[in-house]
Amino acid sequence: MPSPRDESEFAAWLAGLVVDDAPRGAAAVLLARDLVEALGHPQRHAPAVHIVGTAGKGTVAAFLTGRLVEAGASVATHQSPHVDDVRERFLLDGELVAWPDVLAAADAVAGACAVVQARHGRPPTYFAVTAAMSWELGRRHDVDVLVTEAGIGGRLDATSVLDRADTLTIVTEIGLDHVDVLGATVEAIAGEKVSVFEGRERAVLGRQTQPAVRAVVRATARRHGLVLDEVAGDPGDWRDDAEATTDVAARRLSSMLGRPVPAVPVDLPPGRYEVVERNGRRMVLDGAHNPVKLSALARTVAADVAPSVVVAAIGASKDLGSCAARLAGFGAPVVATELGRSGDGPRSHAAADLAAAVTGQGATAEAAPTVAAAVRRALDLTGPGETILVTGSFLILAAARDAFRTG
Repeated sequence: MPSPRDESEFAAWLAGLVVDDAPRGAAAVLLARDLVEALGHPQRHAPAVHIVGTAGKGTVAAFLTGRLVEAGASVATHQSPHVDDVRERFLLDGELVAWPDVLAAADAVAGACAVVQARHGRPPTYFAVTAAMSWELGRRHDVDVLVTEAGIGGRLDATSVLDRADTLTIVTEIGLDHVDVLGATVEAIAGEKVSVFEGRERAVLGRQTQPAVRAVVRATARRHGLVLDEVAGDPGDWRDDAEATTDVAARRLSSMLGRPVPAVPVDLPPGRYEVVERNGRRMVLDGAHNPVKLSALARTVAADVAPSVVVAAIGASKDLGSCAARLAGFGAPVVATELGRSGDGPRSHAAADLAAAVTGQGATAEAAPTVAAAVRRALDLTGPGETILVTGSFLILAAARDAFRTG
C-alpha cells in the first residue's frame, strides 16, 4: 500500500478504504488492534479520554479539547464524521493539522496498513485508520492528552484499543442505534459501549433519558471496580448537557494533570447546529443522524426559531420509521433527498421512501433527487425571515451549505 504523497493521494487512499463489505464488530476491532501494534502503539503515548455513547460525543470532545488547550495542555483530538475537511477527524489543539505533518503521519500509518493487509488479506477500516492518524499525530507532537470519540460502540469499536488504565471514559446519552451490531435493546447497547470500563479506573456518566441505561452503567462500573462520576439532572438542550458532562470531566482531568481546566467558550465543530444566513433567510445545519440525536435536536429547535422547511437524508442503516417520526415532529414540510453517492461508500434510504415514511407520520413531504435540488426547493418554499433546517446526515451538510450560498 503506497504512502500518499500529496493531498489528492491522501484523499484517494482514504476513499479506497470505504467499501461496501468493510468489516464491522469484532472483525474490525481485530484489524484495528493489528494496526496499532504495527505502529508501535501510539494510543499509549499519553493519557486518553475515550468518549462513548449514541449522541453528544463530538460536542463533548470539542468542549473538552477547548478547555484543555486553555489550561495549557496539548491535545490530539479524534472526532467523526467530518463535514468540510477530512483533517477535522484528527485535530491538534483544536486546529487542522498542516498537510506536511498529515502526510508524514500518513506514511507511517500506510506502512502499518500494509502489514495488516499482508496478514489478513484486507486493510483496516476507514474509521480505524483516521483514529490511528490522530494517535500517531499526537505521538509525533508529544501531546499531553488524547481525546478520542468512539464510533458505533465500545467493545466492538476500533477505539477500544485505548488500553491504558488511566484512560478516562465519558459516557454520553445512549439510545437505540446500530442494532444489527450492538443489540436490539438499550440495555444491550449500553452494555456493549461501557464494556470498555474493563481495566480502567474512572468514568463520567452523562445525562440519560432512559433509567435502564444508568442501571447498566452503574452495574458495569461496580463489576470492574471503577470510580463513576455521574452528571446531575435530566437531559435538556444538548449543548447544556454537553457542558455539564464536560464540567465533571474537566474536574477529573484537573486532578490528573495537576492543573486547573477552566470553563471557556468553545466553538462547535462544523455541522453541529451551524447557522448560515443569506438574503434574509437562515439555514441551520445539524448532522443528527439517528432517532436519539434527532430528538435532542428537536429540544433545541423548540427553544429557537421553528423551521419553515426541513431538508433531510437518512442513512440506509438507520431505522427509517423512527427517523421519519422525528422529522415529522419538527412540524414543517420535509424535502427528502439522498446522499448522492454511487458505487462503494455510504448510502441512504431512497428519497421517495423517506418522503413516504414522513407522509405516513402525518406530515407533508416530497422527494428531491439531489441535495442541491432539495435546497432549491426549500428556497422556493421559504421567504425572508424564515429558517431551513438541514439534518439527517453529516454527509449532506457541505453540499447543502454550498447550494444555499449560491442559490
